[in-house]
Amino acid sequence: MEKSSAAIFRSQKAACLFPETSETIGVMTNTNAVSPHELADFLEECSGWDQRGSEICKTFEFQTFLKAIDFVQAVAGVAEEAGHHPDINIHYNKVILNLTTHSKGRLTAADIEVARLLDKLIP
Repeated sequence: MEKSSAAIFRSQKAACLFPETSETIGVMTNTNAVSPHELADFLEECSGWDQRGSEICKTFEFQTFLKAIDFVQAVAGVAEEAGHHPDINIHYNKVILNLTTHSKGRLTAADIEVARLLDKLIP
């Protein structure tokens, strides 16, 4: 089955938004629990992230729906390369990301590292 031209365009655009790099390889291998001190340091250093139970969450707001979707495509690239995927909620021009290590039932170093990488997507 052939891909539609819109699907091809979207995948090419996602590749441009997030070109493959080796920077994130191995992030998911660090599933050590995050200490309260490490979490507090992260929340202080990385504006906009909040802790909610066993997750860290951040809302990103964009000028348009399409810019929000472009961001989600870039998030997908980071997540795939890192092997660690956030829960993503899209509300028109707002994207809410939640990170936790589901297999461990808690926050881990992988969550913190992926959150830092996702923050780099926003200039």
